Amino acid sequence: LFLGRIIANKNLPLLIDAYVNYRGAGGLQSLRIAGDGPELGALRQRVRKLPNSLRDSITILGSVSDADKYNLFASSRVLVISSSREGFPNVIVEAMASGLPVATISATENGSASVVEEYDIGVVGESTPDGLAAAINNVLANWTALSANCLATAPSLDWSILSNQLHDELTLLHSKELVDGQ
Repeated sequence: LFLGRIIANKNLPLLIDAYVNYRGAGGLQSLRIAGDGPELGALRQRVRKLPNSLRDSITILGSVSDADKYNLFASSRVLVISSSREGFPNVIVEAMASGLPVATISATENGSASVVEEYDIGVVGESTPDGLAAAINNVLANWTALSANCLATAPSLDWSILSNQLHDELTLLHSKELVDGQ
């Protein structure tokens, strides 16, 4: 499953190439792409150029409702984030709450990789089609443990908990600055 804006930095050509490699190596999972954006037409055109056997296993859903999004999380095996540039996207926390592990790439500006590694909720692969395909396969091979990590970790990322932690850190920093400044 890919769920997000269909824009250049989401690196969807890499996702498609990785999926082609995954299927070529015997992978059986279908690919569903949910989202909208300025690159949607180019994405559809790229998928149309694939052989029928591959094209038929890829569904481009466009925009989806919140209910559809949660059904997609519940019925998927891997959330794939192929972004070359990402922070800490909400889609990761939503996937974690659903028990859905993440496959992503190592890229200098892809913060998703740090989140995946820190919380052990998926696999980070090289930013190549083979690397991302390997990450997807590794997630599938370790799905039970990674899904359990997602479910165990998600509650700690609740905004009320995070905002209290931030408040405490800022208060401590402010107090230290007052002491150091005297």
